[in-house]
Amino acid sequence: MASAGHLALQLDYRMLKGNITVHASAGQPIAPPDTPGDALVVKNGLQVSAEVGGRYLLKYLLPWQVGTYRHGSDEPAYFTVTPLGPETPKYLAPPASQWTRTHVLLLDPKLLPPSWDVRGPRWIAMGGGLEYFLPQGFPTEALVNIGAEPGTAWELKIDD
Repeated sequence: MASAGHLALQLDYRMLKGNITVHASAGQPIAPPDTPGDALVVKNGLQVSAEVGGRYLLKYLLPWQVGTYRHGSDEPAYFTVTPLGPETPKYLAPPASQWTRTHVLLLDPKLLPPSWDVRGPRWIAMGGGLEYFLPQGFPTEALVNIGAEPGTAWELKIDD
């Protein structure tokens, strides 16, 4: 029997496979896990939004990271399209995978500035999930407002 996380990854793959530009160097729609970030296909946010069917990109956070990214970040960042629960480390193989990711930050790729680089997608090494790499980090303007009012771009708690 497959887990919900495994099912989510398979559905993401099928969605992307039909919407994605073939990865030039690998001849396949999703780059292999050993593809360096600077060798990934460069796209803009509108292209990625179309590729993921208008879905948001997700950044899973550790408890002590809550509040850290509410104003964006200029550090390189990794996002996925896959909604996961407690099994996040199993599929995404993040650093410090012994810690449970308790929150998720939502990013709308179509709100990224036109000159902003988004690279990927790529299979995650040792995990099995998919990731997009934002070498410039991400601006506040691309974070999703959780509430009805502007300025409510904060993290969502993930329940078990």
